[in-house]
Order: sequence, then C-alpha cells, then structure tokens
Amino acid sequence: MKTLYIVRHGKAMLRAADQMGDYHRTLIEKGINRTKKLVAQLQLMDEKTELIISSPAVRAIETAKIIAVDLGYPIEKIQLEEGLYVENEIFMFDLISQISEEIDRVMIVGHNPTLTNFLNHFLSPPLDWFKTSSMACLVFETDDWTEITKANNQLVYFYPEK
Repeated sequence: MKTLYIVRHGKAMLRAADQMGDYHRTLIEKGINRTKKLVAQLQLMDEKTELIISSPAVRAIETAKIIAVDLGYPIEKIQLEEGLYVENEIFMFDLISQISEEIDRVMIVGHNPTLTNFLNHFLSPPLDWFKTSSMACLVFETDDWTEITKANNQLVYFYPEK
C-alpha cells in the first residue's frame, strides 16, 4: 500500500502586496494558523510521512517546514522540486513514479491548478478547486509508485472536509 498526502500551501500575501513576485510570496498569519490546524489533524490521526517533497516557492517551503517541524520530520530532508512550481500534473506523475518502492508514505506540497488537476485523476466527482491549507489523503493498493494510475485507490479523507 502507498499513501500520498497532497497539500496545498497556506494562504499567502496577495500578489499586489508583494513587490518581489509570485515565487517569493510568504505565508500570512491566516495561512500559518490554518497549516498548524492541518498538522494538528495529522497528529490526532497519528499520521506520519517518510518523504516530504515541496515546490521551492517560498509559501510552499514555509508550509512544508511547519508540517515537518510539527511531525518531527527533519527540515533538511525536505526535497525541493522546481517542477512543482512551473510544471503541470504530468510532472507530478513522473515525480511520483521515481520514488523508491521502499517509501510508503509521501507528502507533496504544491500549488493550484496542478494539485486540483492531479487529484481529479482519482476523484469522482471532480474537485472544482483545492483550497489553500487543504490536504487530501489517497491510498493506493500497490507496492510500486509507478503503478498508482492502475491500482485501486481510495480517497481516505480531505482536510478540511470539502
């Protein structure tokens, strides 16, 4: 079994408020607080991850670090993937297919529309939009990440509930 946690970064500064551009937007207090609530839910369910992969955009890294610290995952082991910022869901499938079979629980922190489009490959009915500080937990009946598109899968939960 493989478990995939898909997390959208927390609420960030508005683009107009940030003179440095989209990539450098930071989390606002609301985004930090909602991310901490997401982590509290993970802790309540005793959820763990063996690998966190994040977009290198500032708001995604900040989200990943909050999660990592509170789950006891080493910050220095967060894997940054530029493609999670600049590419689409096809990149996500390629990225996931390269994960070692020895790793069973992976968290990906990224952005819309890529995350919504990725999740909609597994959801019926599809999502309209994956909100900030949201998480979806998918479980796949396979021992091989390259097989997730063919494996039986289940959406275990959304946080917050959609």
